[in-house]
Amino acid sequence: MKNKLPYIGLIVIQSVFYGILDPVSKTAYAVMPTYTFLLLRYITAITVMLLLWGKSIVEDIKSHSVKDWIAPCLCIGTSLIVSNTALSMTYAANVSFVRSLSALIVPVLMFVFYKKKIRPLEYLLFGVILAGLYLLCGKNGVTGWGMGETLAFVAAVLGAGALAFAPTSLKKLRPITLSFLQASTAAGLCLVTGGVTGRLQFGALAQPQVALAIAYAAIFCTLGGFLLQNIALSHIPAKLVGMTQCLYPICSAFFASVLIGETLSVAGIAGCALITVAVVAECNLE
Repeated sequence: MKNKLPYIGLIVIQSVFYGILDPVSKTAYAVMPTYTFLLLRYITAITVMLLLWGKSIVEDIKSHSVKDWIAPCLCIGTSLIVSNTALSMTYAANVSFVRSLSALIVPVLMFVFYKKKIRPLEYLLFGVILAGLYLLCGKNGVTGWGMGETLAFVAAVLGAGALAFAPTSLKKLRPITLSFLQASTAAGLCLVTGGVTGRLQFGALAQPQVALAIAYAAIFCTLGGFLLQNIALSHIPAKLVGMTQCLYPICSAFFASVLIGETLSVAGIAGCALITVAVVAECNLE
């Protein structure tokens, strides 16, 4: 357990970065279309990566084939597009809850593709996580099931795929290279989707708070978030990474309360407690 703590810590830091992003991006989304924000976020991150590690990234890509990295890149990029489409079709609480099921899907994919068995006690932990996510993400009432919820579930499966398939890619590629390729794939999909839907509008970029939000999302949540995740996946199981990422909605709820005054219900607090207990238990099992 002790040698895994630093890598679990990386995912905790990632969850904090993403938790801050939600209230920060909420302000930007009020004046800038989502796909525009996302496209600029990924382009900025790609640019910084090239400036800092461009030579080694290019050399790494040249020495490997597309099949070595395409699966986790397509999964993470497509998950982003599908998740945002789901948000336009149903309640945010529904999408938040269903999308969070990604952590519980990772072990299933690991079993299907890599024959990694799920231990009996983990089924109990998955149930605790599920209850905690429902209490936390469903604080505004998760109700009904329609096309939006179906798309959110597809996004959850794709997000789980990004975690499940990345370790295979990371046996060949450096973490920064895979992070660059994932951000580039996501940028390309955002460009195509935003262009097709006519939602690429850049006027709001002149507003300082929007530019700062994009910079934060690019540096901390794309470059930092992807890199932290890929380093962790190089050293600890994808299942453990996915379970630890369940701390993200807790961080999101906390920073939403601190930064924009959203309140957390008693049910939400109970959900946070259940998730935390299950994550700690899973960390001790591995």
